[in-house]
Amino acid sequence: MGGFSDSFGAMAQMGLSMANGLSAAPTGSDPNADAYAARQATLDAQYQEQERHRKDLLQAQMASQRARLAAAGIGSSGGSGDAILRGLASHSAADQAESANLHGIQGTALARQSATSSSGGSSAGLERMLMGGGSLLDGWMSV
Repeated sequence: MGGFSDSFGAMAQMGLSMANGLSAAPTGSDPNADAYAARQATLDAQYQEQERHRKDLLQAQMASQRARLAAAGIGSSGGSGDAILRGLASHSAADQAESANLHGIQGTALARQSATSSSGGSSAGLERMLMGGGSLLDGWMSV
């Protein structure tokens, strides 16, 4: 299972790199910089908590599956037992990549919203849509 662990780690690292690269803070003398930093810190904390939860859940699911396999007299190394465990890890890796992508999109939206706010524009609809509801048109229709 070493090869799979390596690819799982590489996928996780790639997702984190994407999230970090997309959520860069706006530059310049932005009067909303403190608000932006606080919102970005909140997003980052939520993302880290979700990742801890996902990893804990994967460990619990794998332990439970190993116990079921052992109770059925099937080993968890090699064969179908190994395939089941790899499937769990694969699904978790896909969830992690999706979560990292969403985190990056949210960070980008936040940076754009902050930049738009600094320039007097309106991106409230975009922020509401990406942060949990609303329509993209909400903020733009009032302009």
